[in-house]
Amino acid sequence: MIQEFTSILFATNLSEDCAQAYNLALSIATRYRAKIHILHVMDKPAEYTDNFLKGVLGEEKWNEIQQSHADAARSALIGKKPTNKLIQDTLNEFCLELGRECGIEYNHTPPQVLIREGEVVSEILNQARENACDVIIMAGKASRFGHSARIGHTIKEVLRQSKVPVLVVPPAENG
Repeated sequence: MIQEFTSILFATNLSEDCAQAYNLALSIATRYRAKIHILHVMDKPAEYTDNFLKGVLGEEKWNEIQQSHADAARSALIGKKPTNKLIQDTLNEFCLELGRECGIEYNHTPPQVLIREGEVVSEILNQARENACDVIIMAGKASRFGHSARIGHTIKEVLRQSKVPVLVVPPAENG
C-alpha cells in the first residue's frame, strides 16, 4: 500500500539547518494536498535549576529577577508585542521566504503554526498525536567539521518514541 499523507508535522528550531527540511515538507504537502503543522517548542529550564536558584536567592528575589529580564528582553526585542506573536510572525516569514526560494506554491490549506513551551521531545510527539499526523519531518544539524550532517539528542528520542514515520532531512550544503 502506498503511503498517503494528509497531515504533516514539521518541527523546527528556526535555524538555517531547517530550510531544506521545510522545502521537503512543503513539497510533500503540495503533492498530497496535506495539511502542514509547523511546530516550534520553547524549552523550559530544568526544574532543578529553578529550585536551586530559588534556594540561593529566595523565591521572591528569583521571580523578580526573572520578570525583570523578561520585561527587558521584551522591550528591547519586540516592544509591547507578545512573545508568541513575535514567534508566530517569525515562523510565518520563515515559511514564506523558504517557499519563495524553492519556487513551491503552497496555495491550499495554510500551514498551522504551533508554538508550545515545554519538553521538546514530548511536545513534538504530543502534537503529532493531537493533529493525527502521518509523518514528522525534522532537520539534521550541519556538522561543524566537514560536510556531514549529524543527528542530535532530540531527533534520536523522537525516532525512538514516535508511532509515525520520522523523516530526518540533512541540511543543504553551503557552497
